[in-house]
Amino acid sequence: MATVSDLFRYPVKGCAGTSVTRAQVLPTGVLHDRTFMFVRASDGVFRSQRSTPRLSVIRPELTTEADKLMLTAPDVPAMAVDVRTEGRRLSVDIHGVWDGEAVDQGDDAAEWASTLLGEPVRLVRVAPDHTRAVDDWHGQITFTDSTPLHLTALSSLDDLNARILEKGADPVPMARCREPDGGVSFGIKVAVTTPGEIHVGDEITVR
Repeated sequence: MATVSDLFRYPVKGCAGTSVTRAQVLPTGVLHDRTFMFVRASDGVFRSQRSTPRLSVIRPELTTEADKLMLTAPDVPAMAVDVRTEGRRLSVDIHGVWDGEAVDQGDDAAEWASTLLGEPVRLVRVAPDHTRAVDDWHGQITFTDSTPLHLTALSSLDDLNARILEKGADPVPMARCREPDGGVSFGIKVAVTTPGEIHVGDEITVR
């Protein structure tokens, strides 16, 4: 039986995550996870920490009603974004394997992020008619790389940090242990695991 020790949501693809105590899980993953992302202004190609490392300093906070997105970063004024679910749409591209349309979140958010990141970008949100699937097995997803959910075990994190410490570096927290830009991260304590399955409480089975 496993217990959830940490639960993180990432409202903006590539940015810092938010620790939550509970979350609504939809077929596409946790509600409001990776529903926003930054794209290159010139061609709509998504930005990630691989291409734009400074995304890691942006901390998004979404209101309960999901009508306002607050973006904060060190040494700059915060940006409050009035979330637009309809309006101007941009053509966007993720990994060159999916392209579609997303709702642009306005010039103020774009200017704030472009100045911070050092490159022209736009902030976009999934459109109401958004549809995207990597394959039939994983089903529909938002702006994640491949899967709706990402689960990691504390025993794996402990093993990783032991090896990091041997190299003289600092250990990493669970929030950093995520599939690159994909899924929500569950930090779990696993006592007994059926091969291919993890049971959380009496009602949740993750395969």
